[in-house]
Amino acid sequence: MAPPTGALAAAQAPISETQEPGLFYLADQVLGTQSEMNLQAATAAPQGSIYARDLDPLPKEIAELPATRVIVKAAAASCKGTKLEEESLSASDLRELGENMISASMALYQDTGPEEQTRLAKLQTFTADRKLTWEGLAFAYFSAYYEGKFIDRTGGKLSKPSIGFKIPSETITSALTVGLEAIYDYALISCRNRAPNPIVFKEEKENGVYTYKFETKDGLEPTLVEVIQHVATGKDAPEGDRKEPLVRLEGVLEDLQKDDKTKGLTIKKLKFIRMVSGYAADAGGTLSDLIVRSIGGLGGSFVIFGKISIGDNDTLAKIIQTTVDVTARRATETAVASFLYSRKDPSLPGSQKWASQVLQY
Repeated sequence: MAPPTGALAAAQAPISETQEPGLFYLADQVLGTQSEMNLQAATAAPQGSIYARDLDPLPKEIAELPATRVIVKAAAASCKGTKLEEESLSASDLRELGENMISASMALYQDTGPEEQTRLAKLQTFTADRKLTWEGLAFAYFSAYYEGKFIDRTGGKLSKPSIGFKIPSETITSALTVGLEAIYDYALISCRNRAPNPIVFKEEKENGVYTYKFETKDGLEPTLVEVIQHVATGKDAPEGDRKEPLVRLEGVLEDLQKDDKTKGLTIKKLKFIRMVSGYAADAGGTLSDLIVRSIGGLGGSFVIFGKISIGDNDTLAKIIQTTVDVTARRATETAVASFLYSRKDPSLPGSQKWASQVLQY
């Protein structure tokens, strides 16, 4: 029998520490070496990788949650191009995810206790050694968020949070969004060869200065771009004018393609990806919202000795909606983008046949 090829081969191939380090580290920590995940460890740190070798990338309070297991499984499924099996989570599982995620974001700025020291060491690996760790990526994302500057990979911008004794629902769900984006980006950047899903842009140069038009909402530059420059170039881009071009990372950060003669994303492909992933997010988010809001509201959300206690069922509904929204959008977006990345069919736009092929992928 001939060996499997194409999508089937990719689905059956193990998650390799050498080829997909970020996803491997998350799966090994959160899921364990389960045979269903087919993990393949390396004997040493991958050579030339932008990742630091970190077998416990997530904070313990995030890694041990049932919801995190589902999130990592979703990332693995979208990377391998396989169907995500049905998973069951309770409302309390997602409440705990919201509470722990915002607490973990605050712990990024603390420097007391052994756990915080370990996290600070991982942050040092990111800042000084310029190797990607989840702590470093999350720190960059949450720092941008708390300054009101976080922009996701599609150009979505979150408002600067309001932090006080009582934390509004929007702050909690926005912090959860940032944390989830950090987990998915940490995992899926490493899947760039198996499941490419690049941020794309147009580059112009005038008078020695490079300018970029990103294909995002309002042309905004995603926060991930600066993270990639940090670990890929060995130096941070200066504030203001760019005197040097962006470093491309195939499958993660690329030029927009003009046509389908070469692999990559065109405007037509990008619009199709956004349409399908948007439908998935809207459908999942609407369903979760309808299910949870029927239980009514209670009180507020408070900081108690550095921990978050969510007592408002309206906030809980938004946490569930946010988790389903981000998970459905990111998993679908990655699967669709990797399906279209190398295809050269000009009949793509508006084709029901294409949509059917993609969603069955």
